[in-house]
Amino acid sequence: MSELDEYRALAQQELRANAALVFRHSGTFRHVQNGRERLYPCEFSVKDPQKVGRTALAAAEAFARSLEGVSYTDVRLLSVHPDHKRPPKGAVLVEPWDGGRLEVMEWSQPSDFSGQAVGTCVLRR
Repeated sequence: MSELDEYRALAQQELRANAALVFRHSGTFRHVQNGRERLYPCEFSVKDPQKVGRTALAAAEAFARSLEGVSYTDVRLLSVHPDHKRPPKGAVLVEPWDGGRLEVMEWSQPSDFSGQAVGTCVLRR
């Protein structure tokens, strides 16, 4: 096992050990494809890119421009507990989120270090 592999394992271990702090919400995402419904229960965190930083805000603005009728203020960043299956693109959180529907639009490439991917979502009100 290389030194990088050891650090990677340590990072994932720390994510799991601190999951209650990092992934503070739980809910179920619903995805329908070809008439089949699948449910994705998970623990997750949702961040507003406006509160994360300049880079995240710029990315949210660019993403929102690519969608018709979506403001960057309606973009949210989703992280899912590493032991739970990520909901696919098009999945919608069953429970209302911040007065609207949270819909998964894209997933980033997983980090080569932590294995975590970030979902870009739209909050539809």
